[in-house]
Amino acid sequence: MKTHHTRLSLIEEQLTTLPYDITQRILKRLESIIDYDPVIGIMGKTGVGKSSLCNALFKAELSSVSDTKSCTREPQRFNLTLGHRTLTLIDLPGVGENQARDEEYRELYHQLLPTIDLVIWVLKADDRAYSSDEYFYWHIAHHAQYHPIILISAKDNYNLTAFVETMIHCLPKQASSAITTQLQDQYKTETVIAKAQSDFGDSVDELLESMIQSASLPQVFTYLIVKVKGAVVSAMRSLWSFFF
Repeated sequence: MKTHHTRLSLIEEQLTTLPYDITQRILKRLESIIDYDPVIGIMGKTGVGKSSLCNALFKAELSSVSDTKSCTREPQRFNLTLGHRTLTLIDLPGVGENQARDEEYRELYHQLLPTIDLVIWVLKADDRAYSSDEYFYWHIAHHAQYHPIILISAKDNYNLTAFVETMIHCLPKQASSAITTQLQDQYKTETVIAKAQSDFGDSVDELLESMIQSASLPQVFTYLIVKVKGAVVSAMRSLWSFFF
């Protein structure tokens, strides 16, 4: 089976007008998009069904990469590895704990959220005791507007297809394709795949545009990249299924 590194050779014909070192620089940056390892934060009280939700959504099984001590105030990290791709889940602390730790959690979230592609907040559908969740949102998470928070019910896997489609639309462009590959097949709807494919093309477009705008490249090279950009973006979009 061909690897994505081999498949990058399929677009090299679009780059033949560029100097070798510029071509290799572009290919290396394309690999960084294809190899992107996404990170999802997941919030919710103990026993709310976070693991059940993850197992329902993703093909790979959770494997711990940090100690999971009871009542810990440190974020716990788990990997879902499928082939050469790894999705990291971070079990975020804070919900339902002592209000005196507000400042501690504000600082923790201030540090963590810029490194996370999406936060999923899991609430138990038949639990009416939402006061601690509501307090946490308004006093801690509400002020950290780095990433969207999606409120869902994990009970009985209800409405997961619609949830996945919403999740894909909320993800940063560089993360949607890698997460799509990890999904159970029934959640890879046409909507999900189309969004991931579009995001991938947009990411490639933005990559090349950043090189065009780079002051470190001679103007003649940026002109050549401008000429091939459309063809490269189109080729990468059409090859999405080969890479992912």
